[in-house]
Amino acid sequence: MSIMDSCLRHLRFADYSQSRWKNGRGVTREIAVARSRDSEPPAWRISMATISEPAEFSSFPGVDRSLAVVDGGGIDLTVDRVSRVLGVGDDPARFSGDSETSARPIAGATLDLNLMVDPLRAVGTVTVACAGEHETAEGRWFVMALTDGLEVRIAGDRLVVDRLDTATFEVGDGQHCWVSLVPDRDTPDRDTPDRDTPDGATRDNDTHASESRVGNTADGNTADGKAPDGRVVAYLIRVSA
Repeated sequence: MSIMDSCLRHLRFADYSQSRWKNGRGVTREIAVARSRDSEPPAWRISMATISEPAEFSSFPGVDRSLAVVDGGGIDLTVDRVSRVLGVGDDPARFSGDSETSARPIAGATLDLNLMVDPLRAVGTVTVACAGEHETAEGRWFVMALTDGLEVRIAGDRLVVDRLDTATFEVGDGQHCWVSLVPDRDTPDRDTPDRDTPDGATRDNDTHASESRVGNTADGNTADGKAPDGRVVAYLIRVSA
């Protein structure tokens, strides 16, 4: 196992830089970006945005997008006239940046996580992460916490992040390693869905996550053959250029 820049880095919500949407209808908080040396758009960008009223998304031709809800009452997302409801902890929506896209908050302001990737220069994924261990392949990784006091462990290093903060690390070319996500047992669930219950139903607040190796592997299998713990604790974002 080889990890580049092995120590975990802590990106705090309060430190995310803010900018107006391209269409002027909202504000984006930038978490990380692969900046170009010239006027070329970035190869990838990870950001957050608040949706407090019905809004049309800016158009980004040639860009692949992934969107997930990280706080609030969820949104009704419409992409090319096809609608889908997204809530905290749901699988992300994936769509083309030049699609006709809009969103309507369902119950008050909602905060979303957005990954934009130029597929000609980079690859990127966003996946739901339950408590336990997850196998990570080469690339740069970001763990977006959905609960306070989430402990992230990797290669003997550990970092505790709060809700909407991000832990980041890199895995070297051709390598892989395990990252453990351990929620604070004293922190109640914030209505994130149980992956074993239908329709995004939430778990009781007194249901706690297991610290055993029960997370997903890179190929979608669990590390020891057990079912993963049902508590969704984070989104895992991987980018590789």
